[in-house]
Amino acid sequence: MYRGTLLKPSHYAGKWIIPEQDQRNDLQQVNLLGYDYATSPDGPEKEAKLLKVLEKFHGFMSKYLCMIVRGTVPPAGTDAGKDSKEFLRNLAPRGAEPSKTLTEYVCKTLHLAFKQQTTEEIYDTLAFCFMKAARKYDPYYADKTRKVCEVISELPPGEFTRELVESRVDFDCLGILRSLVSKGFLASHIVKKKVMGYSRGSKWPAPPSYFQSGPIGFVYMLQIWFRHYFKEGQSGIPSAGLNP
Repeated sequence: MYRGTLLKPSHYAGKWIIPEQDQRNDLQQVNLLGYDYATSPDGPEKEAKLLKVLEKFHGFMSKYLCMIVRGTVPPAGTDAGKDSKEFLRNLAPRGAEPSKTLTEYVCKTLHLAFKQQTTEEIYDTLAFCFMKAARKYDPYYADKTRKVCEVISELPPGEFTRELVESRVDFDCLGILRSLVSKGFLASHIVKKKVMGYSRGSKWPAPPSYFQSGPIGFVYMLQIWFRHYFKEGQSGIPSAGLNP
């Protein structure tokens, strides 16, 4: 991982420290910090906790910043290299055959999405993606999934709509329904490429073990959504039609 800093001391992250390999943040502690942030009431204290969470990921932000500015991929055999490879693969065009050449090419083109931006502005863009991802975290996801399944079990056999389920659980359950479909617990009914309803799938009902994993880990969820928001926001990267 990059050991130095590319940020000016006046930047809010300019004096944050990148931990050494044997001083990496404890996963459980970071998950608890994310949980504390997610369950705090809105206000200045909650935003301060989010900044503290961001500081825990300063090493990752600096790694991506270095990749953008210098166009170099961390060594493949390191943890930073493995994460970077997955990150860059997410930015490559669909169907492209994974290769070292492809990974290096995508890395060298990252800067094209940040034309005329300073190093600090690029870091702020990464931080913005990070914060959007952090706000997606729902520590009650497993409990909500259980409640959705209980409601569906109470419905008469046959097709039902998302709106019907949401009227009984009183929260947005689109993501949960999609997840249940992907696991085979539900089947979606599509008309003209639009999901119009759902019904119980071939693997229904979901087993009790499906709800025993507790809240989804903050760090695990954060990595997925950070990559999503970064790719969504950096359409300037010439991934379409890539021909390294």
